[in-house]
Amino acid sequence: YTASISETGSSSSQVKSYVTNAYNTFSPRPEFVALVGDAGGSYNVPTFYEDWGHDYYGDWCEGDHPYSQLDGDDLLPEVLVGRISVRSSSHISNVVNRIINYEKATYLGSLNNFYERAAVVGDPSESGLSTVITARYVENIMEAYGMEDINLKISGSSWTSWMENQLDEGVSYFQYRGFYGVSGFDNGDIDDVNNGHKLPFATVLTCGTGSFAQESTCLSEKFLRAGSASNPRGAIAAVCTATGNTHTMFNNIIAMGIYDGLFPKNLGTAGAALANGKLTLFSAYPTNPYHWVDAFTQWNSLMGDPATHLWTDTPTVLSVIHPLVLPYGTNFVDIAVYDEDENPVEDAMITLLMGDDIIFTSGYTDEEGSLTMNLDYVSNGTISITVTKQNCKPYESTIILHSDGAVVNLDNELDVQIHDDDDGIVNPGEQFGLSIPVKNYGTENVYGISATLESFSEFVTISDATVDYGDLLQGESEFGDDFAITLSETAIDREDMKLRLTIVDNASNEWNAVIPIDVSGGYLVSTGIFIQGGGISPGETKSVSITLSNRGSTSTGQVFATLSSGSYAISVVDGSGAWGEIMPGQSVQSTDSFTISASNEIINGTVLVLSLNIQSDEGYNRVETIPIHIGEVTESDPLGPDNYGYYIYDSWDTGYELAPAYDWIEIESIGTNLDIYDPGRGRGTCSLNNNMLCDSDYDCDPWGGQYYGTCEYFETTVDVDLPFLFSFYGVQYSSISVSSNGWIAFGHSELESFRNYPVPGAGGPSPMVAVFWDDLKTNNGGDVYIHDFVGEFMVIQWTDMRTEDANSLEDFQLILYNNSVPPYGDGEMKLQYKTFNNTTNGSFGGYTPEHGGYCTVGIENHNCTTGLEYTFDNEYPVAARTIVDQSALFITTRPAFEINETTITVSNYSGWNIVGLPVDANDANYLSIFPNAINNTLYSYDGSYTQEENLALGTGYWLRFSEEGENQIVGLPINSLSIAIHEGWNLISGITSTVEAGGIIDPSGLIVPGTMYNYNENGYANVSILEPGIGYWIRSFGDGTIILQSSRTSKVNVPVSITSDMETMNKIRFNGAELYFGATITENEQLSYSLPPKPPVGGKDIRFLGDTKLCTSDDCLIEVMNDKQPLVVECDIKDG
Repeated sequence: YTASISETGSSSSQVKSYVTNAYNTFSPRPEFVALVGDAGGSYNVPTFYEDWGHDYYGDWCEGDHPYSQLDGDDLLPEVLVGRISVRSSSHISNVVNRIINYEKATYLGSLNNFYERAAVVGDPSESGLSTVITARYVENIMEAYGMEDINLKISGSSWTSWMENQLDEGVSYFQYRGFYGVSGFDNGDIDDVNNGHKLPFATVLTCGTGSFAQESTCLSEKFLRAGSASNPRGAIAAVCTATGNTHTMFNNIIAMGIYDGLFPKNLGTAGAALANGKLTLFSAYPTNPYHWVDAFTQWNSLMGDPATHLWTDTPTVLSVIHPLVLPYGTNFVDIAVYDEDENPVEDAMITLLMGDDIIFTSGYTDEEGSLTMNLDYVSNGTISITVTKQNCKPYESTIILHSDGAVVNLDNELDVQIHDDDDGIVNPGEQFGLSIPVKNYGTENVYGISATLESFSEFVTISDATVDYGDLLQGESEFGDDFAITLSETAIDREDMKLRLTIVDNASNEWNAVIPIDVSGGYLVSTGIFIQGGGISPGETKSVSITLSNRGSTSTGQVFATLSSGSYAISVVDGSGAWGEIMPGQSVQSTDSFTISASNEIINGTVLVLSLNIQSDEGYNRVETIPIHIGEVTESDPLGPDNYGYYIYDSWDTGYELAPAYDWIEIESIGTNLDIYDPGRGRGTCSLNNNMLCDSDYDCDPWGGQYYGTCEYFETTVDVDLPFLFSFYGVQYSSISVSSNGWIAFGHSELESFRNYPVPGAGGPSPMVAVFWDDLKTNNGGDVYIHDFVGEFMVIQWTDMRTEDANSLEDFQLILYNNSVPPYGDGEMKLQYKTFNNTTNGSFGGYTPEHGGYCTVGIENHNCTTGLEYTFDNEYPVAARTIVDQSALFITTRPAFEINETTITVSNYSGWNIVGLPVDANDANYLSIFPNAINNTLYSYDGSYTQEENLALGTGYWLRFSEEGENQIVGLPINSLSIAIHEGWNLISGITSTVEAGGIIDPSGLIVPGTMYNYNENGYANVSILEPGIGYWIRSFGDGTIILQSSRTSKVNVPVSITSDMETMNKIRFNGAELYFGATITENEQLSYSLPPKPPVGGKDIRFLGDTKLCTSDDCLIEVMNDKQPLVVECDIKDG
């Protein structure tokens, strides 16, 4: 969308009203707002002015953020705003050209290492150590996400030349934190660089760098406008700060938040990065004290296009496979996207555009890198194709539609005719014919035309797949005879039948089309769960009613369902329910209730998922998931889990075994003192007077005063080797960094972060444990100790620490245990508070505000993406009780309830066996599971046999033994398992308990009746149950998934046997294995008598030639594998 000032009005309020109306009425809603013009001059787009009571110098206090506040008066943006600040046509061409070339990676091959380079500056000389901390944070985040060449400047001299040289060499990011004047760097330095198309995203958050409403060009505008269209300089976009009223601590957190948005959050665009910086400021100061958050949200503006996608890695060059030419009439195109290593690229966005939106369609590739896009058009032309993805060079090409020569395809102007002896509407379970019209779109007559229809859907069977059309003259259309199709009863409303038509002629020309057919059926979804008494708590048994809504277009018939659980935490006592008939648009509550029982060891607030297999007497058969919320969270429950699985228990969670007891372990007299000196607030001492505390060099060289040298800062973070490996968020560490400010970082960190922030998030090290993260000082007798208790656990103790803000006493410790707990083998830790005074509320009323935030307690992973916050800013989640003296926290990934290991006894025959893994074992090597097996004899099957070393759940294997025996297999029980199966024979195994036919959920009806086999000492044998530790063959009609459940009954049995038909047949037995003859069956039934692939050499097998156990002709050849052993042959002749 575009609009001129003449349309919107020329005042800022009028422009905002226009944007607000667009947001509320346009479809789709705008996401980005780019203001093209300066605030003044001939290209004038107005801005807003607001000082929020903090203008001390008569500044204009301009900012564009109000344009993003379209819904209410909160600070949260509804759109992402940026300003393309231009004052002339040459500015416009310059900025437009740089953005296009940047986003298209036009000069990718000639930019050397540009995409991997960054320049990061923290000048402490006047703003203090926190600018260095900010710089190191940005450096660490970039390193964690793969930036290879980060140049850091945090001390010394020659700041201006260093920055100019970095820009000249080419960096993709330019980050500066320091004082007013940017360490001498100004507009002239930007003009002096010759970085060409090596344009960084520049963030220079300090006083007077972003005052764009003034007549003079501010630094952020210079970054954007420098150079020319043919020789750009400066940056692709810039964020700077208006006014001379800024303050270090607010500038810092916005800067860190910008890079938190670009890297951990992967937000992608310049506008989103700035928005994340502002939201991070709000999170750090959630009460908006004295409107400081309002002010700094207002004063930081983006110069550049907010939709510019910023590179965070060297662009990948995509390989896109698609036709360059399509015959007219083709109604689809298949596109595949791969990277430089020929790996499929998922979620690549593909856009097709032709003419004035004759074709305009977009979509995303699947996990195979593929996308089929439908085409709808009325004329020839050229389709533009564009493929984009974050950190991938955009792909651009064309597809030409042509109608020259012989061109035959689906006639898109005629409807496909449906012949079903009814209403011409395709319904599940129906057999019908399709008469498909084809047309000669070309410039010549076409002869000998035929078409073949195929489907890639498991729900569709085509019996008459080829139709002859004969000859077609130019422009002529023809309906052919019917293609005969059967649609499965389990198909749902609007099911994609995935029909493809291939048309050929006698000259071997070929054309293809997608055949769009709408299915009219039922579609049942769960829309309501009603639990007796309003909810279920741990240890309770309750009745449950479920409401199903039919969002389809036809009735589903009489509906019933089976409810089952895949978790030991919740069991289904009564799993049968019924609804009767549900009409389209109708919602019905189950007429008989289910009954569920929750373990008394579940944590309140846990959400467990049950499976509801919905069926009907008309063949409907699908599985829906049913979430069950267990209990209500209170202060007496643990906090969590986070996305990884960590919980934090406190001393008052006494209803749980993992609740910690406070038990202080004093190590002051026995531990190692880390000798950290910290005077608080990130201060140091002057180099010529070590009794003189300083925040920056300015304090040591006061205006008009005596010179005391430079400010030298103390090392308040110390590296410590761990006495044992400790796993945290799945990563093992051998060392930690310990800070006097109440936190540790796993691995090595050079951060000295004394200001605390929320976790996870910007501002601190990653990974970290915030034990009592606050601005602490040791100069009142405080010390930090460590002690190793002979490899059993390690204690880090902060003793007699004082808060900088209120001088409050703090004593606390962290205990790292040398253990490994489920489910991922992470270590556990305990936080103990001997003296706890949460008093740091800051001071915001004066000219220079002082940071508050109280303390932060919590954890954060190595990617800065996942964590668990127990408290920040003196706020606690519902499950977290206020920390007091002599209290403790315990951090673990252990589940609230422990699943005990079980032992399964599995017998084996001498020779070949089919085996499986019945439990979740720590060691799944086949010789650990079956120690008496013969070496190198484990084989899986996937069209052919493959030798393996380890067993996987759900998979069956051939394994050979030298003698009969028993195997004791130990591991965690498995009571539910989803198994992917493919068309043809599959070798699977079961779960920890015996699974009867009703325990197999086969929603798509994939299993061929009568084709479930195990293997015994006489060969293959039909079975109807799955025993733990045994492997089984099953045959499938197609690709899909089956689910095994323990203790499950079903109102519709899975068809695993055909014994009633076998009773009437003639039989011949070989050592008990039966073959059948003298019967006539249909072609479809013959699959049920097929046999699995032959066993390996040395196995036993009896079958008719053709891999079947049924002979339907007069003469059949019997194949025997019996390892030269005697055969006992018996006959049972029914017809004499």
